[in-house]
Amino acid sequence: MMTKSNIKGGLVLALVGESGAGKTTTTAIIEEMGFAPLALGKYLRETAIAEYRTPERVQVQNLARKMQAIHGDDYYARIALSDPSFLQTRNVIIDGLRNTAELKYTTQAVADTGRKLFLVALMASDEARFLRVVGRGRAGDPLTRERFIEDDARASGSIEDGFQQNGILIGMAQHTIHNTGNMQTLRHRIGEAVEIAYLSIKKKIN
Repeated sequence: MMTKSNIKGGLVLALVGESGAGKTTTTAIIEEMGFAPLALGKYLRETAIAEYRTPERVQVQNLARKMQAIHGDDYYARIALSDPSFLQTRNVIIDGLRNTAELKYTTQAVADTGRKLFLVALMASDEARFLRVVGRGRAGDPLTRERFIEDDARASGSIEDGFQQNGILIGMAQHTIHNTGNMQTLRHRIGEAVEIAYLSIKKKIN
């Protein structure tokens, strides 16, 4: 098991983006580079499945809102970062920060371990994202464009509503990956993003 001294100087990448932008795929690719994966949505979806069996996206969103109202807007970040791998692996990839409270908690948690946080946004056209959501066949995902747009609007959020603020987090990202090509192109752009993240650490150290 690593201690804080062992992981000091490591890199924690955090992904933000709308549904269907490619966060899960990107996380898997970065995991191949030796990063430990943590997915905030995993804990939320497990709870939603236990309650609804095949939850629709709006039910998942409403459940998240309910739990955040009880436990705070950073609730799912606190759960995810309590995973032992957060303190046992030098480099970590976090999938799916959803609001500024989660970002604030994550930023502090990463700083407390002596590592650096680098926020990356995944972007794709609405049409491409909709086709990916339909194509992945996840139970409860919207199957009509109208429902997809409605769910997206709730997820984009606002400064006043801390439930989900995808639009705000995307604007705060230090680097943006445009997921507009094939898998080879995506891998290349992810590699560039990781390289830029490492360079940013070196600049801060120097």
